[in-house]
Amino acid sequence: MKSAFVLLAGLLGAAAVASPAPSLPATPPQVAPGDDFDRYVNGSWEREHPVPADRTSIGMWPDIQAKAIEQSRTLVEEAATAKAPMGILYASYMNQSVRDREGLRPLRSWLDRIDTIHDRTALATAIGQLAKIDVGAIVVPVIEEDDGHPGQSILTLREGRPGLPNADAYRATEGPAGARREAYRTYLVAMLTATGVPPSEAAGRVDAVLALEARLAESQLGPAAQRDAVGSYHPVPVSQLSSRVPGFAWSSWFAALGIEHPDRVNVAHPAVLRAQLEVVAAAPLDVLRDLLRLKLMNTYSRYVDTRSAAARLAYYGGALRGTTAEPPAWKRGVDLVTNLMPETLGRAYVEHYFPPAAKARAQAIADDVRIALAARVNKATWLSPSARAEVSRKLKRTRISIGYPDTWPAAPTVALREDDLAGNVARLTAWRFDQAVARLTQPLDRTTWQSPVSVPNAYASAAANEVIFPAALLQPPLFDPTADPAANYARLGATIGHELSHLFDDQGLHYDADGRLRDTWSTTDAQRFEAKANALAKQLEGYEPLPGHHVNGRLVLGESLADLTGLLAAHDAFAAKAAPAGEGRREADRRFFTAWAQLWRTSYREAYLRTLLPSDAHPPGAVRLSTVRNVDAWYDAFDVRRGALYLAPSERIRIW
Repeated sequence: MKSAFVLLAGLLGAAAVASPAPSLPATPPQVAPGDDFDRYVNGSWEREHPVPADRTSIGMWPDIQAKAIEQSRTLVEEAATAKAPMGILYASYMNQSVRDREGLRPLRSWLDRIDTIHDRTALATAIGQLAKIDVGAIVVPVIEEDDGHPGQSILTLREGRPGLPNADAYRATEGPAGARREAYRTYLVAMLTATGVPPSEAAGRVDAVLALEARLAESQLGPAAQRDAVGSYHPVPVSQLSSRVPGFAWSSWFAALGIEHPDRVNVAHPAVLRAQLEVVAAAPLDVLRDLLRLKLMNTYSRYVDTRSAAARLAYYGGALRGTTAEPPAWKRGVDLVTNLMPETLGRAYVEHYFPPAAKARAQAIADDVRIALAARVNKATWLSPSARAEVSRKLKRTRISIGYPDTWPAAPTVALREDDLAGNVARLTAWRFDQAVARLTQPLDRTTWQSPVSVPNAYASAAANEVIFPAALLQPPLFDPTADPAANYARLGATIGHELSHLFDDQGLHYDADGRLRDTWSTTDAQRFEAKANALAKQLEGYEPLPGHHVNGRLVLGESLADLTGLLAAHDAFAAKAAPAGEGRREADRRFFTAWAQLWRTSYREAYLRTLLPSDAHPPGAVRLSTVRNVDAWYDAFDVRRGALYLAPSERIRIW
């Protein structure tokens, strides 16, 4: 819900050709839209497009991502030829022969530091030093906007996440969960052996780490609870930190992070962090050293020799996602440049692929959708007049940023070498963290972004009261200024409405128009909203994407509320601004809803979908496109009067 710097171990040309209008499907008669709208629109596509060996899923969103990375590849490879900074980073990734020759030598100094941990103070120092280079363990620093003081940053302390999803996963011995645990153990043994631990010792030492992680997992919150904005904000004066969360050398940790004398921090989940630090305090130092070695290898194994990278792929690719091959090296290299040098790549991306006409048309659609959404808010008579006025005020003040920031962030100023990939990654990551630390003492600059322009991923920040749509998103097939308006409103318009509605969904409603974490609704208003949200959660739990694996309605509620609201607002905007009148209206609505369904067509590898269902806040594509069952206009467009998706008008869920 906010902008944050988090250290975690995730073509419109000048002469664009008009995109074709969404084609109505030529489906077998037995597939009725009211029975399965996904199969009705996307059935033929699903049969004709198997998931490639190096992919976890395919669909329109993955296609948009693939197109953006191909565009970025051109720019990055040109930079490599010119020996420009982002080209040097890319070249260091592509130079696998050097990485194989060096082995783990680039990580040796970090492994040696871990070896020298002989007391709890040194442990806290090492945890802080590793956090700066994207190795999160035990206590993870997150620098983000302060929910209580909009326009300022705060250091949030989050508990480290064990390698398996929950405590039950560590006890599993059978079925997919048991297979995942065994694959994870095999991976850790390979990583620990690679650091120089004798094979005869590695298995026993990994078992000790797994036992430690299992104890840490006992207190961790589930993914749905992690979304709770109010429950994740607990500012604490640093002078009281040692008494509130004891058992950790906080001053040594702050010093290692380069953060001098902070006045206050946010402890996201105090009870969880206290419980986990108690487990850490009781753990032997030799087990904690092995935990840090494995955390380091988990982050950096992809940046060293082929053997280490292959072990990582076997777990994260094969066991978790079901893939049997890696994406090509160039794609992984471009991803790395995107993550570590987004400012440099973003400037080049906008210059080459985002003409002014596209920005202007996208802005016009955004304005239309905001007007439509505001009208829906005003008609939401279940909400008190004062609460409606607050939502309207917030929506009116929301910044909609299209394409790229008004002010580009500073580009990295670190030494890069073509023969030192791991070193490049560590230096760039540390530089980015130091930039975030500097923002702790400065007002936030609202004219700049921290998100990559070259990645097609829109997002909303309730703390900034802002929604952002990067240039890479604003291209076919999601958006084409020359395309059928039905497609543009159904895809881009609904995406805009989706992000806007996040600002007053089940988490966004806790933020006021200034971005302050402050409830502005009465208890009655909040209860009425919760009742409507619960009804949607119950509807979602009726979906079963895999046998025995239902959707977690509470986990995906925020995204699903946004899908519903975004689709309704986009259709209203389309009807008001672009849809034809009279006989052509029904045909236009059919194209609109067909374009929406095509946006969410997705085929998954079963292993990947099984991994996503209990952990991802985004529901599967087929569930998302079935949001149409709550939209009156969809029933009229396709003459739906019965079927598995059919809901009586009184059962169709409306929030706004």
